[in-house]
Amino acid sequence: KSIEHAIEPAVQYKYAELGKEEPPFFDMSELVPLKTSSVEVSLMNRILDKESELLTLKVTETYDFLNVEKPYQPLLVDAYAGKVVSLRLSAAYDFYLEEITSANSDAAVTLFGITASAGQSYVSGLGVVSNTYGLSYGGRAVSTGGRLLYDPKEDIAREVSGWFAYTHQCWGFSFSAVNKYPDDYGVFFTVSLAGIGSNKPIYYGPGGLSTTVPVTQ
Repeated sequence: KSIEHAIEPAVQYKYAELGKEEPPFFDMSELVPLKTSSVEVSLMNRILDKESELLTLKVTETYDFLNVEKPYQPLLVDAYAGKVVSLRLSAAYDFYLEEITSANSDAAVTLFGITASAGQSYVSGLGVVSNTYGLSYGGRAVSTGGRLLYDPKEDIAREVSGWFAYTHQCWGFSFSAVNKYPDDYGVFFTVSLAGIGSNKPIYYGPGGLSTTVPVTQ
């Protein structure tokens, strides 16, 4: 099998200036500063064979023109390796603190359509903040799985979720449920029809039955 090595450099400039009033948002991930001016430089390395990627390594650095005191943002490193056994690692290095401020890692093994995975998240000053475990199966018509998010500090399961999906030639449906500590939960059911798409998911949670999924932080 032939092996290829690809190098992909990229430069991206971001500029945004919003009005004086903050725009509406639905969750914390949508919060953006009123003004942004930064340039992002990244370098992606890929090693591939004829079937898939064997190894990727991406390094990203952002320079914030509006942050006079600390214009250099944390250096981001993302790495992936594997086929049957896959390994992923992401980390952020702060030049000013001279330390790794966060890191995430996970490993997965896939055999006969069944994937078992385990991951870990680290934050500087707090140590390991979460462990994640998952088990899933993906077939032509049926896929199912579950996920556990464990907090080693508090010795509790922060989140437990599971799903089941069935797909036929012209229709399909999916069912999922999630339970978040201490008392948040939700159940979702969606039906899909070929050529029409997915209807609104039916949600059941603490507020009762609804077609609107509540936002939780």
